[in-house]
Amino acid sequence: MFSVHSANWFSYIILVLYLPICIYVLRSYSAVRGTLFLMFFATMFLPSRVAIDLPLLPKLGKESIAFLGIAIGLYSFHPKVFRRAGFGKPLDILIILIGVGAVLTALTNTDAIRFGTHVVPGMPPLEMFTGTLSQLIYYSLPFYLGRALIRTEEDLNDVFRALIIAGLVYTLFLTIELRLSPQLHRTLYGFHQNIFSTLNRWGGYRPMAFMESGIAVAVFMVNTLMAALAYARLGLSVGFIPIRLGAPWLFVYLILCKSVASIVWGLIFTPLMLLLRPRAIALVAALLAMLVLTYPGLRITNLFPWQGIVEVAASWDPDRARSLNYRFENDENMLVRARERPFFGWGGYRRNWAYDETTGEHLTVPDGAWIIRFSSFGVLGFYSLYLMYIAPVLLGWRRLGQIRDKHVQTMMASLMLIVIIRAVDQLPNGLYSSYPVFLGGALYTLTTSLPAEARRRKRAQQSARRGPGPARNQPPIDPDPVPSPRSGTGPASTAELLGVRRRD
Repeated sequence: MFSVHSANWFSYIILVLYLPICIYVLRSYSAVRGTLFLMFFATMFLPSRVAIDLPLLPKLGKESIAFLGIAIGLYSFHPKVFRRAGFGKPLDILIILIGVGAVLTALTNTDAIRFGTHVVPGMPPLEMFTGTLSQLIYYSLPFYLGRALIRTEEDLNDVFRALIIAGLVYTLFLTIELRLSPQLHRTLYGFHQNIFSTLNRWGGYRPMAFMESGIAVAVFMVNTLMAALAYARLGLSVGFIPIRLGAPWLFVYLILCKSVASIVWGLIFTPLMLLLRPRAIALVAALLAMLVLTYPGLRITNLFPWQGIVEVAASWDPDRARSLNYRFENDENMLVRARERPFFGWGGYRRNWAYDETTGEHLTVPDGAWIIRFSSFGVLGFYSLYLMYIAPVLLGWRRLGQIRDKHVQTMMASLMLIVIIRAVDQLPNGLYSSYPVFLGGALYTLTTSLPAEARRRKRAQQSARRGPGPARNQPPIDPDPVPSPRSGTGPASTAELLGVRRRD
């Protein structure tokens, strides 16, 4: 099994050095592109399951160090990002509730628990500080940075380009592990980040590269595929990369990741992305958001038909069905514990696990991010996090019609789908990375800023058609607006001014 104790010295050095790397990159490049590069580089290449554990501070792994470094770099060289974003938007209450929930969880879990001869310790008083700070860094900070940074059509294009390029680059490393077995993390950082025996799949290997597991890689590839499909549908390209070839390439590597759930996502959403109108894509995302919103209640009341899902999976792959059934049964055992402290949960230190009352042997191995979150932090902790995904998607669905540009509509609907797929995937699987929370914050701002930008453009076009009015001191209207290659007249979109090419 993996062990952080077998990590080599380079693992810790690269984590420490990533802070000054973040500062250097954000000093040299724009706030948005520098942040996207640093965020995805950390997700793709920094060591997994390794953390710097300093006294009086939470453990700092690759996600925490990356976002701390990004925040320091932005504050040092791009302070206007924070001044422009401010604090006090309606969903900013979630940023506060995550911290408040962590404090209440620590306060209500100071008692030790006994199962036979096995004693599970209570949470120490220091956990009120370290646990709360850990929650704020891992969840609240990415959400706030996404909300502060991604505000315009140009920024939205940068997000999609970053995802596409990241996916295409990662296929090079996946190719190595598909051929030689998953060895990159062990070679560079000294240990396998997951149990090697679980990587044998379908007569070959499931690649991990530098992520936490093969499933984490597969879910990441789903996101990059969705971004590439949106660009392929719009006829856009990324530099010299012909994206209509890049999207099928990413789909092939999604299959080669050999994760059934992610392959199903790809098979379902590829035709939807290519054929449905943006409003229909947004509706699909909104329905999935409602599923995540109601899922805890459905599981607690036994209304979710998980046995039927297992039966369907068994007709396709009995081994995967057994794995899925094991996860659902784990959830059931942990829900029994969660019902005992539903509001603030059981906290950490494995207090949320199910144990045999006589022997003290643990009966569960938590897997799904949702049940870990729900049993550890209760209703407050669950919804303060998952509303960071759900609320922006629902707002986007309501406001998408206010955006008149069909290209922007398509990218917004695609981003909604990317965000909610990550939330739904956390029902059976882990969170793995903080960047989906960043994308949730970005989507939240875009649901307001892009409709406002569309209204400003419409007013400007109406004013240009009417010509100068009789009012005095009226500012002159530019008689020669930049032509749009899409329509032949009118102002060009931001993407066109930036040189994002579209093939007719």
